[in-house]
Amino acid sequence: MDYDQVRRNIYNAFLFQKCIVGAFTLGFGFLIALGGIVGQSFSAGLLIFGALLFVFGLRCIKGISQNEKEQVARFATLEEKNFDWYRNSFPENVQSGRVSCRNCGSRRINIRGLGDRTYHCEHKCAGCGQTLYYSPEGNL
Repeated sequence: MDYDQVRRNIYNAFLFQKCIVGAFTLGFGFLIALGGIVGQSFSAGLLIFGALLFVFGLRCIKGISQNEKEQVARFATLEEKNFDWYRNSFPENVQSGRVSCRNCGSRRINIRGLGDRTYHCEHKCAGCGQTLYYSPEGNL
């Protein structure tokens, strides 16, 4: 799996949202507020509505930037905490190709797909619920 391509896809999706949602709402709100001020007669309703759209546009841009950072950080964690990391960090819990939980020692491990376009599976202890490591989908 090309992790750099996945990162670029995440970035491009958030950039598209930022341009469409944030910039459009920001500009549209500004124009409505301006129309409320310089129109034939002063319209407080248009001014307030435009100001609300303008603020909403600013919040969208800021919120999308924060979500983008969180998504990239989450993907980096999924990439970093893989089976090799678990084997090197907890060698006593990987013996003869068998994995056990580092928390309770149980050998019952559940595997589930994470979804949300991460393309990873979570390996979790069935006994205590501790997440052990992540693997790319298809490489179980």
